[in-house]
Amino acid sequence: LHPSGFHILVGFSNNLCLFNVLMDEIKLCKEFEIKSCNECHFSNGGHLFAAADGSDILIYQTYTCEKIAKLSGHTGKVTSINWAENDRALFSSGVDGSIFSWNVRAWNKLYDHNQKGCNYTCVQGAPDKRIFAVGSDRRLKLVSEKEEDTVSSPEMKFSISQLTTSPAQRLLFGGSTRGFIAVAQMDLENGIVYSTTCHEGRCTRMRISADSKYLFTVAEDGNLAMFEIRDLEKKKQKQEKTKEVGRLPWSDDILVSRKNLESKLKMMTELKSKVEELQHQNQVQLEQRNTIYKKKMGE
Repeated sequence: LHPSGFHILVGFSNNLCLFNVLMDEIKLCKEFEIKSCNECHFSNGGHLFAAADGSDILIYQTYTCEKIAKLSGHTGKVTSINWAENDRALFSSGVDGSIFSWNVRAWNKLYDHNQKGCNYTCVQGAPDKRIFAVGSDRRLKLVSEKEEDTVSSPEMKFSISQLTTSPAQRLLFGGSTRGFIAVAQMDLENGIVYSTTCHEGRCTRMRISADSKYLFTVAEDGNLAMFEIRDLEKKKQKQEKTKEVGRLPWSDDILVSRKNLESKLKMMTELKSKVEELQHQNQVQLEQRNTIYKKKMGE
């Protein structure tokens, strides 16, 4: 979903589609010849989006739909794409056991991490240009540009399939292959601070709402779960920070199609004409009654 809420990307078996989210429908805007696209993400600013095409990553301009870059480096299928919070970098992982950090300005590789035999399922941007990553080796990694600075957790009893972060609360959320949700602090010092069972299958996606108040998770069991994130002190700090940087308030605008707008304008014009006609008829009837009453009073 686009940050504005006006556009949505949907991957199908034969192509990738960009839809406009209108007032009462979604309307196809553009089709891209990318088959079986399982990973696509808008940038946080909304001006770009990245889509996985096998082992490659394609970058497009959102408003012109122009392809501006093709990132090649993975030797296996791309499993996860994530933008840095400031959109200055793009992170990706693949079944080949590789993780890449890409420079968004020059569209070249900043650094990479490789581990043979590990199928990485999700990557997430971390502070200080680092990357959170999880895979089939049942370890949570904090990947750094220098390999010696990369931190790995002990092997867990379960595999984490999805990750997402809440920068406002500095929390890391993970969804496991067994369907439960775990929460940890970004520094990973205290390990898992909270966990709950939610799904009966592998967690396939996790997302944080734009205001960092809600966590959404979906799994192979077909259920969508929504959690409220409660951290009042940190939330207050975020609100103060948001006020300082002067972000725009939430918009009340919506998109409508030209056909729908013209139809409503036509209807409004017709109704206005009917109202004017009724007012004229009422005025004529009132004058006629006044004339009749005056004649009666004169008699």
